[in-house]
Amino acid sequence: MSLLASLEEALPPAQQSPLSELAGLALGDYLDRHRATAEGPDNIALVLDQFEEILTADPTDQAAKAEFFAQVGAAPRDRQRWALFAMREEYVTGLDPYLRSVPTRLNTTCRLELLGAEAAREAIRRPALQAGTDFSDAAAHKLVNDLRTVRVQRPDGATENALGPHIEPVQLQVVCRRLWDRLPAGDVQISESDVEAVGDVDSALAGYYADQVAATASRAKTYERVIREWFDRKLITEQGMRGQVLHNPKQSQGLNNVAIWSLVDVHLVRAEKRRGATWFELAHDRLIEPVRANNAAWREATLHPLQRQAALWEGQGRSASLLLRDEALKEAEDWLAGHGGELMPAEKAFVAACRAAAERVSLEEQARSAKQLRRFRYLAIGQAVLFGSALILLVVESFISTNALFCVGMLLALAGFACSVWAIVLTVRLSAAQVLERRRAKHVEGDQPFGTD
Repeated sequence: MSLLASLEEALPPAQQSPLSELAGLALGDYLDRHRATAEGPDNIALVLDQFEEILTADPTDQAAKAEFFAQVGAAPRDRQRWALFAMREEYVTGLDPYLRSVPTRLNTTCRLELLGAEAAREAIRRPALQAGTDFSDAAAHKLVNDLRTVRVQRPDGATENALGPHIEPVQLQVVCRRLWDRLPAGDVQISESDVEAVGDVDSALAGYYADQVAATASRAKTYERVIREWFDRKLITEQGMRGQVLHNPKQSQGLNNVAIWSLVDVHLVRAEKRRGATWFELAHDRLIEPVRANNAAWREATLHPLQRQAALWEGQGRSASLLLRDEALKEAEDWLAGHGGELMPAEKAFVAACRAAAERVSLEEQARSAKQLRRFRYLAIGQAVLFGSALILLVVESFISTNALFCVGMLLALAGFACSVWAIVLTVRLSAAQVLERRRAKHVEGDQPFGTD
């Protein structure tokens, strides 16, 4: 059914058959009807690209596969029909159970090699030569070697660069286009120094990555930052190697599948089928450093200091010494009032940790203030008791003696007692003022919330 629907898409809309009608047609009947109505020669060539999908779409549906191959095999028995199957070579042996249904048992094969170093040099030099520019062999050699560099891991676990056998064609196109666009007008020769000065491979690949990430974010209606974080955290390991992400429903490791398949279409991500499951990985090792560098530059230019500090805090084991405090915390609070919805999970955890630390500091300061107030109170009470006792003694003595000195002492004691009472009053007023200040601070914080989850 899907094959017939694909063939129908090549026809003008007015000539297309409804799906209900196609569902009742065999492939041979459809081709007979097409030959009867189409103008031109009777010969028909069917080209089935990505034919491995017949094996990977549903590995368990053996009956449907047998019926499909029976119809596909019957169609070329007509001498005026041919069929070409294009598929990845690792899936060729999976066709063995169905070969009896296909004429020639698919004995006529042609292996299409991946783009090797020599072919890549030809792809660089010939188009330039046709445009009147000599791309020197040394410059082409340097560019090809740069593009086929891969990361390999030694037995001791360390990694190193090595030259791989193949080049990703899209990356070759990206770099050559950038080099050609930046070539000075009138320059008819591209040397090795031109490649070094103008055709910086890292910059070209980083620029292509940045453009495609921005376009994918727009198409998939997601944040550009989410895509960049997915590359950094899921597709590239801490050791600088390519990682893998298992394809899950709706989203895979934090990124929605619409965005992922868009990245596959622009050759930044590769989808691999293994044992009935799809795995996503970076398209080539040569993208690792450009992706990392571009992501770092983008974060530095785009993210708020709070977000960058949160990344540092997360990367260093969530150390308390990296939390925001005082004025930095207040500035972050002001920014979060309008950007709380932009936070990643790790940043929300960082904000919560900063708030908790600030609350602990506030409680500790309140405890110290309370302790100091209690000390003032005890001192004031002690002074009051002391001067009160002196006053009682002086009063008693005044009844016994009429000496004027005792009267003076009594007045001094009264003055001291008054001072003690005034000290108590001041202590109470200080305590009340601190309570009011704390309430006012909480009210201000309530007007400007720290952030939203």
